[in-house]
Parts: sequence; C-alpha cells; structure tokens
Amino acid sequence: MQVKAIRSVALEAAPAVAVLVLASFAAAPLFHAGIPSTDDGMDHLVKFAGFAQSLSHGVLYPRLVQSLNLGYGSPVFTYYAPLSYYLAQVFHLLGRDFNASIRWVFVASILLGALGMYYAACDWGGKPAGLVAGVAQGALPYLLHNVYLRGAMPESLAMGIEPWTCL
Repeated sequence: MQVKAIRSVALEAAPAVAVLVLASFAAAPLFHAGIPSTDDGMDHLVKFAGFAQSLSHGVLYPRLVQSLNLGYGSPVFTYYAPLSYYLAQVFHLLGRDFNASIRWVFVASILLGALGMYYAACDWGGKPAGLVAGVAQGALPYLLHNVYLRGAMPESLAMGIEPWTCL
C-alpha cells in the first residue's frame, strides 16, 4: 500500500522535477564565482550592500542607500523595486556573500518562472503542454537576456513570478 502511494507521488512530481532540471541548464553559468559581468551587475552589488546595511540597522523598508553619492546617499528604493533585494537578503542570511546572493536571485527567477509556467500550462493543456511550456519559459530568450546581459535583477524576478499569477 505504501509503495503504491510513493510511486504515485513520484509519478505526479516527475514532470515538475524534469522542468526544474532542464531549466537549471539555463541557470548553470550563474554557478561560477565572482561579480556577474552584466550591464547592471556592479550597480546591483553596490545597491544590495547598502540595502543589507540598512536592514542590519533595523530599517525594514530602506529607501536611501547611504553609501552612494560620496556618502550623501541616494533614494534608490523610493523609485526602484526592492523585492529582489529582499530575496537576495534571504540568501545572504543563509550564508551567501553579496555576489552569490545576487546570482541566486537570478537562479530563482529562472526556476520559479519555469515551474510556474509548468503549473499554469498544466491547468490549460495537461502535463505534456506544461512540460513544454515550463522548459520554454526557463529558456526564454528575453529572460536570459535580462539575466546574462542586462543583469536586470528586479525585472528577471518579475518574469519568474509572472506565471504564478495565472494559476
């Protein structure tokens, strides 16, 4: 009886696991050390360091990054989306350095988007459609352009969350 239950759970989860494994190939270059070589990579590193410093001082919604503009600060998070920096802070609290935390946000963007598209497409067309759509979302050229060339961390995370809104 237990073996049948375990087998049915494994068969149910296998396509979702396959989507995550295949989408992880798109995220594989993010597993190297160092600063991401993107258009905004260094900017996100500096902003995240200031964001983490503000959080460590008890400011739960930092709007000003004090370390920018020669110490006069800049109201970056008054107009810039901070959700991706909160996620990076979670990875930072788990022991990752600033660079790795930013890279893990990009990895999460790719994998969250692929898994969300899998479940959304399963609702529309069944598991085969979900498998194809999930893998396609993980390898979406515009998402990979945002991750590897632009380094647009908030936009990449938004693209990862977007399929979940269709459920």
